[in-house]
This record gives sequence, C-alpha cells and structure tokens, in this order.
Amino acid sequence: MKEMIFIPTLNRVDEQYTLAWFSDAFIRKYDVTIVCPPKELTKHAKYDRNVLVCDKKGIGPTRQFIMEYAQYNGIEKVIMCDDDHIHWYHRISPDSYHLRNATKPECEAMFERIFKKLDEYAMVGMSARSGNNRFFPATELEAIRQNNIHGIRTDIYFQEGIRFDRVPLMEDFDVILSFLEAGYPNLLLVDVAWGQLSSNAPGGCSTYRNNALQTTAAYALKALHPKFVTVHKKKAATWGEMAERDDVICYWKKALGAA
Repeated sequence: MKEMIFIPTLNRVDEQYTLAWFSDAFIRKYDVTIVCPPKELTKHAKYDRNVLVCDKKGIGPTRQFIMEYAQYNGIEKVIMCDDDHIHWYHRISPDSYHLRNATKPECEAMFERIFKKLDEYAMVGMSARSGNNRFFPATELEAIRQNNIHGIRTDIYFQEGIRFDRVPLMEDFDVILSFLEAGYPNLLLVDVAWGQLSSNAPGGCSTYRNNALQTTAAYALKALHPKFVTVHKKKAATWGEMAERDDVICYWKKALGAA
C-alpha cells in the first residue's frame, strides 16, 4: 500500500467524528486506521474499526510512531488527521470567500487532493474554517502554518531526519519549520476547510496539556528554530485554565531554505 490515512485518538472511542465522514469504500481504499492506546483496542474493535495500537505517550511520539510504521510498511504517502472534525467546508464559488457545508464525497475528494499534491510537495495540509476568508482569492498557499491534518511524504521525512517527537507540544510546527529550512515548502489547501468541536476539547491532547508543558514546548521550539520562532503571551477564553499561556509566532516564509 502506498497511501494510508491514520487518525490518532485518545479517550474518544464513542466520538469518532472524522471517521464517520468516510464511506466504507474510502476506508478500504486508504486503509483508514485508528491509532489508539492499548487500553482502547477492544472498545474500538467492537465498532469493527481498523486499529493500530500505540503505547507512546503524547501526540508527538504517537505521530513519530505512525511515520516509522509507514516507513517499515512501505507507505509512501501518509495523512494524519485529528479525530474531532465534525464539519468540512467548500468555497461556494471561485468568486466568493464564503464557505458552504461540504458533502461526504467532497470531504473524501479533499483527502484525495492532498494525496495528489504530495506528488509535488513534502507536506500538505488544509485550512481551518476560522480565518479562512483571509486567504481569498487564493486556492493554495505555500510556506504557511498548518494544523490538524498533515499529509507527508515518508521518503523525504526520513531523508531529512525530521521527527515529530522533539518537543512535547506544537510538534507539527517543528516539523513544518524543519521541512521549510531544508528547502521544502509545505502546501495549504485554502478553498476547502475543516471544522472541529472546539480547541482543547476533552480527550486527546487536553488530557495532558497544561501551562507548564506549554511553556516548556514553546521555549524548546524556539531553541530548535531560534531565527524563526518568538515566544509571547496569548489569551484565548475558550481554553479554560490555559486561557493565558505562552505561545509562539513562527516566521514560516523566512524559514524556507534558510538552513
């Protein structure tokens, strides 16, 4: 198998919103697989899901486990996708920034487009619904922040010695910056978008993310990419106890080819 979709998940056995968008045929075609801790294997199996057990702690080590699994099994293109995407969106026309709800076939087509773009790019993502209007009229943009959905070329990832487990949080920023510094621009699809329940929702990373770990990760990311990361205080009312936290600003375009 050359292309495969993985959905890392934790404490959300009964809330697999992303997986619910895929048809049985699509799941078979891309072997769409839940990646969960050992304690959740039996519960997922009851739903007849494809399951890969990972005993790593934290999303970064889990993503690294997935990449190593892909390399070992000859999977050339990987998409890792968060488990809580409840909506997908499509631009209503080339002449408007407004989005409409996407259908299930359109959702599947978005993932197939990511796989196709991985013929040209080492890393490909999709924009979030929030702030998507700022990208209009572009349909695709290079060297830019991406999160939640990561399409990756396995060969280039390992060729450049890139890893997902160097920082405890914001590991995707580390990977994007590493690709950019090595001269590989990432690509973001911006005429389509994903929507999730909320940031820092129960389950997933919220089970271990706290202010202390966030601060550690922010300064670790800066240490790895000192020219392209600054740390600042950020406020976000929807983040509960982490409403005020240390966050980062990344200079994506400046990082491109800078190594």
